[in-house]
Amino acid sequence: HVSPYASFTTCQWLKDRKKKQLDWLDSMAIESECGETLELKDVHDASVSNPANRRYELMTQLRGCQEYADNNDHVALFITMTAAGRYHRLKKHGKYFVENPNWNGANPIAAHEWLSISWQRFRSAADRAELTYYGMRVVEPHVDGTPHWHGVFFVPKNQVEEFTELLTKYQHQRDSDELFTDEGMPKLKAMEARVKIEKVDRSKGDAVSYIAKYISKNIDAHKLEGHKDHDSQLVDLTETVTNVTAWSRAFCFRQFQFQKTPSVTVWRELRRIEKEQEFCL
Repeated sequence: HVSPYASFTTCQWLKDRKKKQLDWLDSMAIESECGETLELKDVHDASVSNPANRRYELMTQLRGCQEYADNNDHVALFITMTAAGRYHRLKKHGKYFVENPNWNGANPIAAHEWLSISWQRFRSAADRAELTYYGMRVVEPHVDGTPHWHGVFFVPKNQVEEFTELLTKYQHQRDSDELFTDEGMPKLKAMEARVKIEKVDRSKGDAVSYIAKYISKNIDAHKLEGHKDHDSQLVDLTETVTNVTAWSRAFCFRQFQFQKTPSVTVWRELRRIEKEQEFCL
């Protein structure tokens, strides 16, 4: 209730761990076989271990997806996936959060596994239907630490409807009793909370600008001054990036994952080339 996303203890654990890592980096150097010596901290800061460089790389990869989609006339879809209500310890009551009486005692790992199963089933069905989709998903916490997924995926226009139907089907497939009243009437708000899919409005920006906030929020809070958490307007995103990082490290969540895209290793190797090189074929 007082420390969003992660406990004070977990946040302090991360701060202590980072300090020890920085102290170690400051005390170390590496030497090449030619005798050239580099401070290890400089090497660290030049790699993707540096949060800013990590953010640049993710944005560059997503920009590549956007350019490929534009060239092939594909549509960008912004999706939000949330676990069933019983996996959430808290529920929103006005501006504040109260204990969820239906909470089943699950921890964040169980909620993440619930989402992963839905995605695996969707992915298998999409492959059987030979759907084309590619993009990135971000896993981030609700205020009580329960994970949910955001994502931007690019899909051919003639496959948008089938993509939407399949993802919705598998998000609604389990714990479906939460989605209907005792009379069998659908709870539209609960259904939308499980999965929300909307086309990216290009008049308001492209897919990269849509997902930029979520990337920044989970790395270094770049350009998020004054922005509040969508769950709670009491949470300033620039002050909680440590909490988000502590949460992901404590539960070993892979925060960012590209789907159906080439390996980033090729791009990393190509960008190491500093001048034009001649290749013998």
